[in-house]
Amino acid sequence: MITTIVAQMKREFWEQRVSFLWAPLIFILLVEALSILVMVHPHNIHFPDNAPLALDTLTVESYSSFDPATGKTRLDFNTPDALALLAGLHQAVAWGIFALMFAVAIATYVHSTLFADRKSREILFWRSMPVSETLNVMAKLLMVCLVVPLLILLCNLLSFALFMITALFMGQDFSQWWLALKMGLLSFKIVGSSFVVMLLILPFICWGLFASAFAKRSPVTISIAIPAGLWLADVFLQKYAEISLGVKTLLGGYWQFASASFGKLWGADGSEDFRILDINLAAGVDPKISSIAIIISVLLIAATIWLRNNRYEI
Repeated sequence: MITTIVAQMKREFWEQRVSFLWAPLIFILLVEALSILVMVHPHNIHFPDNAPLALDTLTVESYSSFDPATGKTRLDFNTPDALALLAGLHQAVAWGIFALMFAVAIATYVHSTLFADRKSREILFWRSMPVSETLNVMAKLLMVCLVVPLLILLCNLLSFALFMITALFMGQDFSQWWLALKMGLLSFKIVGSSFVVMLLILPFICWGLFASAFAKRSPVTISIAIPAGLWLADVFLQKYAEISLGVKTLLGGYWQFASASFGKLWGADGSEDFRILDINLAAGVDPKISSIAIIISVLLIAATIWLRNNRYEI
Protein backbone atom coordinates (compact mmCIF):
# COMPACT_ATOMS: atom_id res chain seq x y z
CA MET A 1 0.00 0.00 0.00
CA ILE A 2 2.79 2.42 0.92
CA THR A 3 4.59 1.58 -2.32
CA THR A 4 1.43 2.31 -4.28
CA ILE A 5 0.93 5.68 -2.55
CA VAL A 6 4.58 6.64 -3.19
CA ALA A 7 4.16 5.69 -6.87
CA GLN A 8 1.00 7.82 -7.03
CA MET A 9 2.80 10.77 -5.43
CA LYS A 10 5.66 10.46 -7.92
CA ARG A 11 3.11 10.57 -10.74
CA GLU A 12 1.45 13.62 -9.20
CA PHE A 13 4.79 15.37 -8.82
CA TRP A 14 5.75 14.71 -12.42
CA GLU A 15 2.37 15.82 -13.77
CA GLN A 16 2.60 19.02 -11.68
CA ARG A 17 6.32 19.60 -12.29
CA VAL A 18 5.72 23.16 -13.48
CA SER A 19 4.31 24.13 -10.07
CA PHE A 20 6.42 21.85 -7.88
CA LEU A 21 9.76 21.86 -9.73
CA TRP A 22 10.34 24.57 -12.33
CA ALA A 23 8.57 27.40 -10.50
CA PRO A 24 10.55 26.81 -7.25
CA LEU A 25 13.83 26.79 -9.21
CA ILE A 26 12.92 30.11 -10.85
CA PHE A 27 12.03 31.65 -7.48
CA ILE A 28 15.29 30.37 -5.96
CA LEU A 29 17.16 32.28 -8.67
CA LEU A 30 15.05 35.38 -7.99
CA VAL A 31 15.85 35.19 -4.27
CA GLU A 32 19.53 34.81 -5.12
CA ALA A 33 19.38 37.85 -7.40
CA LEU A 34 17.83 39.83 -4.54
CA SER A 35 20.62 38.64 -2.21
CA ILE A 36 23.31 39.78 -4.64
CA LEU A 37 21.62 43.17 -4.95
CA VAL A 38 21.62 43.56 -1.15
CA MET A 39 25.28 42.56 -0.87
CA VAL A 40 26.29 45.00 -3.58
CA HIS A 41 24.36 47.86 -1.96
CA PRO A 42 24.31 47.12 1.81
CA HIS A 43 24.28 50.83 2.62
CA ASN A 44 20.67 50.96 1.36
CA ILE A 45 19.52 48.83 4.30
CA HIS A 46 18.58 51.12 7.18
CA PHE A 47 17.11 50.26 10.57
CA PRO A 48 14.79 52.57 12.50
CA ASP A 49 16.26 53.41 15.90
CA ASN A 50 13.01 52.64 17.70
CA ALA A 51 12.57 49.17 16.13
CA PRO A 52 15.93 47.42 15.72
CA LEU A 53 16.03 43.95 14.26
CA ALA A 54 16.62 41.20 16.81
CA LEU A 55 17.94 37.70 16.14
CA ASP A 56 19.11 35.36 18.91
CA THR A 57 21.95 37.17 20.74
CA LEU A 58 22.69 39.70 18.02
CA THR A 59 22.48 43.34 19.03
CA VAL A 60 22.02 46.32 16.79
CA GLU A 61 25.62 47.41 17.47
CA SER A 62 27.00 44.06 16.24
CA TYR A 63 25.72 44.37 12.69
CA SER A 64 25.21 48.08 11.99
CA SER A 65 26.75 51.50 12.33
CA PHE A 66 25.47 55.05 12.44
CA ASP A 67 25.80 57.00 9.20
CA PRO A 68 26.31 60.71 10.01
CA ALA A 69 25.61 61.69 6.41
CA THR A 70 22.06 60.32 6.44
CA GLY A 71 21.47 60.30 10.20
CA LYS A 72 20.35 56.65 10.00
CA THR A 73 21.58 53.31 11.34
CA ARG A 74 22.63 51.10 8.42
CA LEU A 75 23.94 47.61 7.79
CA ASP A 76 27.74 47.54 7.98
CA PHE A 77 29.73 44.53 6.73
CA ASN A 78 32.71 45.72 8.78
CA THR A 79 30.82 44.69 11.95
CA PRO A 80 31.17 41.07 13.19
CA ASP A 81 27.54 39.94 12.85
CA ALA A 82 26.42 41.70 9.67
CA LEU A 83 26.61 38.56 7.53
CA ALA A 84 24.76 36.53 10.17
CA LEU A 85 21.94 39.06 10.30
CA LEU A 86 21.75 39.15 6.53
CA ALA A 87 21.61 35.34 6.51
CA GLY A 88 18.69 35.43 8.94
CA LEU A 89 16.93 38.06 6.86
CA HIS A 90 17.54 35.91 3.80
CA GLN A 91 15.84 32.95 5.48
CA ALA A 92 12.84 35.03 6.52
CA VAL A 93 12.34 36.66 3.12
CA ALA A 94 12.94 33.41 1.23
CA TRP A 95 10.42 31.58 3.42
CA GLY A 96 7.81 34.26 2.76
CA ILE A 97 8.41 34.15 -1.00
CA PHE A 98 8.35 30.35 -1.22
CA ALA A 99 5.29 30.10 1.05
CA LEU A 100 3.39 32.57 -1.16
CA MET A 101 4.45 30.75 -4.32
CA PHE A 102 3.39 27.35 -2.97
CA ALA A 103 0.12 28.79 -1.64
CA VAL A 104 -0.80 29.74 -5.20
CA ALA A 105 0.39 26.33 -6.44
CA ILE A 106 -1.68 24.50 -3.80
CA ALA A 107 -4.82 26.51 -4.55
CA THR A 108 -4.46 25.76 -8.26
CA TYR A 109 -3.64 22.10 -7.67
CA VAL A 110 -6.48 21.18 -5.28
CA HIS A 111 -9.11 22.89 -7.43
CA SER A 112 -8.00 21.26 -10.68
CA THR A 113 -6.54 17.85 -9.89
CA LEU A 114 -9.83 15.92 -9.46
CA PHE A 115 -11.69 17.98 -12.05
CA ALA A 116 -9.25 17.82 -14.96
CA ASP A 117 -9.27 14.03 -15.36
CA ARG A 118 -13.08 14.01 -15.19
CA LYS A 119 -13.30 16.71 -17.84
CA SER A 120 -10.83 14.96 -20.16
CA ARG A 121 -12.38 11.54 -19.41
CA GLU A 122 -8.97 10.25 -18.28
CA ILE A 123 -10.65 9.07 -15.09
CA LEU A 124 -12.09 6.13 -17.06
CA PHE A 125 -8.54 4.97 -17.77
CA TRP A 126 -7.37 5.39 -14.17
CA ARG A 127 -10.42 3.54 -12.88
CA SER A 128 -9.34 0.55 -14.96
CA MET A 129 -6.02 0.50 -13.07
CA PRO A 130 -5.60 -1.53 -9.85
CA VAL A 131 -5.59 1.61 -7.68
CA SER A 132 -8.56 2.58 -5.54
CA GLU A 133 -9.93 6.11 -5.48
CA THR A 134 -9.19 6.20 -1.75
CA LEU A 135 -5.47 5.80 -2.43
CA ASN A 136 -5.70 8.27 -5.31
CA VAL A 137 -7.28 10.99 -3.15
CA MET A 138 -4.96 10.32 -0.20
CA ALA A 139 -1.92 10.58 -2.48
CA LYS A 140 -3.09 14.00 -3.64
CA LEU A 141 -3.70 15.10 -0.04
CA LEU A 142 -0.21 13.92 1.00
CA MET A 143 1.28 15.86 -1.91
CA VAL A 144 -0.05 19.05 -0.37
CA CYS A 145 0.35 18.34 3.35
CA LEU A 146 3.65 16.42 3.31
CA VAL A 147 5.55 17.08 0.10
CA VAL A 148 4.95 20.85 -0.07
CA PRO A 149 6.45 21.62 3.41
CA LEU A 150 9.45 19.44 2.50
CA LEU A 151 9.78 21.31 -0.80
CA ILE A 152 9.76 24.60 1.12
CA LEU A 153 12.57 23.21 3.30
CA LEU A 154 14.54 22.11 0.25
CA CYS A 155 14.05 25.46 -1.49
CA ASN A 156 15.18 27.31 1.62
CA LEU A 157 18.29 25.15 2.00
CA LEU A 158 19.24 25.47 -1.68
CA SER A 159 18.64 29.21 -1.59
CA PHE A 160 20.71 29.53 1.60
CA ALA A 161 23.57 27.50 0.06
CA LEU A 162 23.63 29.84 -2.93
CA PHE A 163 23.57 32.81 -0.56
CA MET A 164 26.65 31.55 1.33
CA ILE A 165 28.51 30.75 -1.91
CA THR A 166 27.71 34.25 -3.17
CA ALA A 167 29.01 35.74 0.09
CA LEU A 168 32.27 33.82 -0.36
CA PHE A 169 32.81 35.02 -3.91
CA MET A 170 31.97 38.59 -2.95
CA GLY A 171 34.79 38.58 -0.43
CA GLN A 172 32.87 38.58 2.85
CA ASP A 173 34.99 38.08 5.96
CA PHE A 174 35.38 34.34 6.55
CA SER A 175 35.39 34.90 10.32
CA GLN A 176 31.69 35.78 10.09
CA TRP A 177 30.80 32.53 8.37
CA TRP A 178 30.25 30.25 11.37
CA LEU A 179 27.47 32.32 12.91
CA ALA A 180 26.00 32.93 9.47
CA LEU A 181 25.99 29.17 8.75
CA LYS A 182 24.08 28.60 11.99
CA MET A 183 21.30 30.70 10.51
CA GLY A 184 20.73 27.81 8.09
CA LEU A 185 19.19 25.90 11.00
CA LEU A 186 16.26 28.32 10.79
CA SER A 187 15.13 26.32 7.74
CA PHE A 188 14.31 23.36 9.98
CA LYS A 189 12.43 25.60 12.40
CA ILE A 190 10.49 26.93 9.43
CA VAL A 191 9.46 23.49 8.18
CA GLY A 192 8.07 22.63 11.62
CA SER A 193 5.84 25.69 11.50
CA SER A 194 4.91 24.82 7.91
CA PHE A 195 3.46 21.47 9.02
CA VAL A 196 1.40 23.25 11.69
CA VAL A 197 0.11 25.70 9.08
CA MET A 198 -0.86 22.74 6.88
CA LEU A 199 -2.86 21.26 9.76
CA LEU A 200 -4.74 24.50 10.29
CA ILE A 201 -5.56 25.06 6.62
CA LEU A 202 -6.37 21.36 6.11
CA PRO A 203 -10.16 22.00 5.94
CA PHE A 204 -9.62 24.53 3.15
CA ILE A 205 -7.39 22.06 1.27
CA CYS A 206 -9.96 19.29 1.65
CA TRP A 207 -12.73 21.67 0.63
CA GLY A 208 -10.80 22.48 -2.55
CA LEU A 209 -10.47 18.75 -3.33
CA PHE A 210 -14.19 18.25 -2.65
CA ALA A 211 -15.09 21.14 -4.97
CA SER A 212 -12.79 19.67 -7.63
CA ALA A 213 -14.57 16.31 -7.37
CA PHE A 214 -18.05 17.86 -7.19
CA ALA A 215 -18.04 20.63 -9.78
CA LYS A 216 -19.29 20.13 -13.30
CA ARG A 217 -17.97 23.40 -14.73
CA SER A 218 -15.94 25.53 -12.34
CA PRO A 219 -14.46 24.14 -9.09
CA VAL A 220 -13.30 27.62 -8.08
CA THR A 221 -16.84 29.01 -8.33
CA ILE A 222 -18.19 26.17 -6.19
CA SER A 223 -15.34 26.60 -3.70
CA ILE A 224 -16.05 30.32 -3.21
CA ALA A 225 -19.82 30.55 -3.70
CA ILE A 226 -20.93 27.95 -1.13
CA PRO A 227 -18.86 29.28 1.83
CA ALA A 228 -19.78 32.85 0.92
CA GLY A 229 -23.45 31.90 0.81
CA LEU A 230 -23.25 30.12 4.18
CA TRP A 231 -21.47 33.13 5.68
CA LEU A 232 -24.14 35.54 4.46
CA ALA A 233 -26.90 33.21 5.63
CA ASP A 234 -25.28 32.94 9.06
CA VAL A 235 -24.97 36.73 9.36
CA PHE A 236 -28.59 37.22 8.24
CA LEU A 237 -29.99 34.58 10.63
CA GLN A 238 -27.98 35.91 13.57
CA LYS A 239 -29.17 39.44 12.92
CA TYR A 240 -32.86 38.81 12.24
CA ALA A 241 -33.66 35.44 13.84
CA GLU A 242 -30.95 35.10 16.50
CA ILE A 243 -29.99 31.71 15.04
CA SER A 244 -26.35 30.81 14.49
CA LEU A 245 -25.08 28.32 11.91
CA GLY A 246 -21.60 28.48 13.45
CA VAL A 247 -19.94 29.42 10.16
CA LYS A 248 -19.06 32.97 11.17
CA THR A 249 -17.79 31.81 14.58
CA LEU A 250 -15.61 29.06 13.09
CA LEU A 251 -14.06 31.22 10.39
CA GLY A 252 -13.63 34.06 12.89
CA GLY A 253 -11.73 31.71 15.21
CA TYR A 254 -9.43 30.71 12.36
CA TRP A 255 -8.80 34.33 11.48
CA GLN A 256 -8.00 35.29 15.09
CA PHE A 257 -5.55 32.40 15.41
CA ALA A 258 -3.79 33.30 12.16
CA SER A 259 -3.52 36.95 13.20
CA ALA A 260 -2.15 36.03 16.64
CA SER A 261 0.35 33.54 15.19
CA PHE A 262 1.86 35.91 12.69
CA GLY A 263 1.72 38.67 15.27
CA LYS A 264 4.31 36.65 17.20
CA LEU A 265 6.80 37.62 14.55
CA TRP A 266 6.91 40.85 16.56
CA GLY A 267 8.32 40.77 20.05
CA ALA A 268 6.10 38.60 22.24
CA ASP A 269 7.04 40.77 25.20
CA GLY A 270 5.17 43.71 23.72
CA SER A 271 8.29 45.48 22.45
CA GLU A 272 8.57 46.81 18.95
CA ASP A 273 11.67 44.79 18.12
CA PHE A 274 11.28 42.71 14.98
CA ARG A 275 12.34 39.17 15.84
CA ILE A 276 13.20 37.25 12.70
CA LEU A 277 11.29 33.95 12.61
CA ASP A 278 10.80 34.06 16.39
CA ILE A 279 7.56 32.14 16.02
CA ASN A 280 6.33 28.87 17.48
CA LEU A 281 3.02 28.12 15.82
CA ALA A 282 2.66 24.74 17.52
CA ALA A 283 2.63 26.35 20.98
CA GLY A 284 -0.36 28.50 20.05
CA VAL A 285 -2.56 25.87 18.45
CA ASP A 286 -6.03 25.86 19.97
CA PRO A 287 -6.97 22.17 20.61
CA LYS A 288 -10.64 22.93 19.99
CA ILE A 289 -9.99 24.60 16.64
CA SER A 290 -7.52 21.92 15.54
CA SER A 291 -9.96 19.14 16.53
CA ILE A 292 -12.76 20.77 14.56
CA ALA A 293 -10.37 21.22 11.63
CA ILE A 294 -9.49 17.53 11.61
CA ILE A 295 -13.13 16.40 11.89
CA ILE A 296 -14.24 18.69 9.05
CA SER A 297 -11.30 17.53 6.93
CA VAL A 298 -12.09 13.84 7.46
CA LEU A 299 -15.74 14.39 6.48
CA LEU A 300 -14.77 16.32 3.35
CA ILE A 301 -12.25 13.69 2.28
CA ALA A 302 -14.82 10.93 2.84
CA ALA A 303 -17.32 12.86 0.69
CA THR A 304 -14.66 13.41 -1.97
CA ILE A 305 -13.85 9.70 -2.13
CA TRP A 306 -17.56 8.87 -2.37
CA LEU A 307 -17.95 11.29 -5.29
CA ARG A 308 -14.97 9.75 -7.07
CA ASN A 309 -16.48 6.30 -6.72
CA ASN A 310 -20.13 7.10 -7.47
CA ARG A 311 -20.45 10.37 -9.41
CA TYR A 312 -17.34 10.97 -11.44
CA GLU A 313 -18.79 11.79 -14.88
CA ILE A 314 -19.37 15.39 -15.93
